[in-house]
Amino acid sequence: MSYLPLVLISMLSLGAYYSLVKLLSVHVSSLVIILIGTMVSVPVIYTYLLFTQTSILPKRKIYTFYALIISIPMVIGLIAYYSAIARGPVSVVTPIFGLNAMVTAFLGIFVLREKVSVMRVLGLILAVGAIVLLSR
Repeated sequence: MSYLPLVLISMLSLGAYYSLVKLLSVHVSSLVIILIGTMVSVPVIYTYLLFTQTSILPKRKIYTFYALIISIPMVIGLIAYYSAIARGPVSVVTPIFGLNAMVTAFLGIFVLREKVSVMRVLGLILAVGAIVLLSR
């Protein structure tokens, strides 16, 4: 399967999920929601890895260590994001959160040396503009 259907599934699933997190966060701590989500995702991901016959541990142990280290900003970001959803309007918080895609795009261009085209730059500019408009 190409990446486009996967990213569309992700967009729709997470869009619905974060709206439901907002509704639930009135009654349950956002940190509890993260914890429960993690407890549910671990067996699901493990089953998927087994089903796809994906190796659970990398051949070199140092990569497991790297995976643990790079998880730190993910956890910090999730805690901050869920806390923001609980405190602010999801229709403003989520578009601002969407700017994380810009960080990824810039890192891809400047650190990973991915190709840059006029259309990509225009797309990034339009994405920022859309997020600014949505967050007002």
